[in-house]
Amino acid sequence: MAITDAQKVDYLFKKLGYGIAKTDTSTVKSPSNENIASPIIIRGNSIWAQSDSVPATIPTSNSSIVTVYADALSSTIQATNDGTASTNRTWNTNLTEWIDSSFGATYQVKVYLATTGSATPQTSGTQLFADGSGNNDEWFFDYTSGVLNFIGTNLPSGSFAGKSIFISGARYVGNKGLEHLGNVDFSGAISALTITENTYRVLTTNSNIQVTGDAIGSGTYSNIALTLADSGVVAGIYGSADDEIVDRVPKITVDSKGRITHISNVALTQIGNVSFNDTTISTTRGITVNSANNGNIILNANGTGTVQISGTNALWIPTGDTNTRPENPQSGYTRFNTDVDNIEFFTGTTWAVPGVSTVTSDTIIPDGTSDTYTLSGDTTTTGVLVSINGTVQQPVSAYSVLNDQITFTETPLHTDIIEVRAFAAGVSVTSLISGTTKVVVNSGTGAVRFINNSVEHININEAGAIVTSSPTISVPTSATPTIIDSYDSTIYRTARYTVQSTRLTNFESYEVLVTHNGITSYSSTSGIVNSGITLGTISTTIIGSNIVLQYTATGANTSIRLSKNYIVL
Repeated sequence: MAITDAQKVDYLFKKLGYGIAKTDTSTVKSPSNENIASPIIIRGNSIWAQSDSVPATIPTSNSSIVTVYADALSSTIQATNDGTASTNRTWNTNLTEWIDSSFGATYQVKVYLATTGSATPQTSGTQLFADGSGNNDEWFFDYTSGVLNFIGTNLPSGSFAGKSIFISGARYVGNKGLEHLGNVDFSGAISALTITENTYRVLTTNSNIQVTGDAIGSGTYSNIALTLADSGVVAGIYGSADDEIVDRVPKITVDSKGRITHISNVALTQIGNVSFNDTTISTTRGITVNSANNGNIILNANGTGTVQISGTNALWIPTGDTNTRPENPQSGYTRFNTDVDNIEFFTGTTWAVPGVSTVTSDTIIPDGTSDTYTLSGDTTTTGVLVSINGTVQQPVSAYSVLNDQITFTETPLHTDIIEVRAFAAGVSVTSLISGTTKVVVNSGTGAVRFINNSVEHININEAGAIVTSSPTISVPTSATPTIIDSYDSTIYRTARYTVQSTRLTNFESYEVLVTHNGITSYSSTSGIVNSGITLGTISTTIIGSNIVLQYTATGANTSIRLSKNYIVL
């Protein structure tokens, strides 16, 4: 048997009016005698969070909160006939959350019967009113579901053939859900509350809470243990404390949340300019300052200040030979030259030794008409020695010098040979250089070194002894003549050798004289001194135009050193 309308009304009366469950008929239990609570559920995610921004009067245009459906906006909704209900009894807009008249009387939807597909049903169709036409043809519109139902006994008069129901009104399209409510003032106490994306619930003391994100952990609402998420930074001490050799500072990257996401050591050479004011830098291990990529190290004392290096020990300046001089020197560059065993500085045009001047020689080829010629550098009238055809000229009366210009009293002939030597008082020569060959004088000891291709061959030391530093010649096998020297027979006639032989702990020395007649070579060995055994013998021969000196060892692995003198033809 079907449920009676009286039972249905009793259920709705108790549910809606009292918020309790129906457990018996109204004659047995009135609403006041029911005691099982059954409140209506309001879904949090369906709450209109911006309902307070809905205008009191239906607007004429759309917004982010209200969408209007009307002919004026070409948007009046053509409803769809519900085929599951009686023919033409129910029409579905397929749109939900229409705004009802509780927001304002103008929000009550308007219903029209018009030709299907009409773009202007409000003007071309017939408006159907909620109370009907007096023929029990009333309608009811469910604003939540967007469904229109002709709730009366009859349908509106007139044919529905080729026609449809059209709805004009407005829908809420603003934010929904508690997360969009903004600031909420709770005047009472809230024991525990957790909010997730789509659910809202009250926690109990036994509820478990999981926390993820920048901090992770779990626990109850009254006791949650949190651990900061790993940022990837390696724990440790950064800066100079972890490096006793190179001064370093930490380079730190911090994100928008204030977390350190990266940290590394950076050498002071990478941090740009560093300023120290009234600071003394000291160390017990020494300080090393290096520049990278050919950079300069600049010490600059501003104003009237000076750069001072104190102490009583020494200052070690750059040291190297002539070949290692800087490529583009500037005036004032200072270094120690190992070829001349002295300090040198760059004058702006040439390298010079302090207190020592170099002699500059200019050869002038006269044109027979000019009195004035240009020298290679600035000097003075009394600072030069001038000779014409080997005859020294008298300063002032024969010539005068202004800067790099020399003017002669009489015009030189074009056949004259003029040499001008510019010098300063106290001239001394500490080195002579020609290509890879150098003669270097030690200004302190007076020793003279003869160097070729960076190898010292002869050294006349401070005692006057001639020291030969010829390369060692290896004779690996015995009984086979090995060439130990040769000279050009077309240039030299006679040679004199002092030969030194070494094999393990055995030694032998002697002198050899060699001469030739262009066809045959002749040699004589004398002054033989050894440690007990003969290590080898000397012989000569002619190969081509060269006189060849040969050594034949009596045993393997013999080493030879020799000094030599040649006499020209």
